[in-house]
Amino acid sequence: MSFETSISVTNSLEHDLVFHLEPWGAQIRMPAGAIFNLHAEAELAGSFEIEHLEREIIVWAWPTSVVRVSCDGEEVAGGWPAVPPIPEGQTVSSFLKVILGKKT
Repeated sequence: MSFETSISVTNSLEHDLVFHLEPWGAQIRMPAGAIFNLHAEAELAGSFEIEHLEREIIVWAWPTSVVRVSCDGEEVAGGWPAVPPIPEGQTVSSFLKVILGKKT
């Protein structure tokens, strides 16, 4: 892999959230105050897309990326295959929302 990036996502609310990692469909309980560290490796440069909802956080990866999620130094998610290619001009989230018939 030639591109690497990392981000931290914090649940600053006073209640648990559902943390979604897409496009793999992973759903992880994110306790109040938790910090999830995401590390991605990919063949192509890209960035995470993050959606904040009332009781959910959705993080979308990009084509060719492989992502691992850790909390307090322990891996809580990862090990999936790389995100496959998508049509030019779209993001993984916009492409899947069209495929699944969801409004953007």
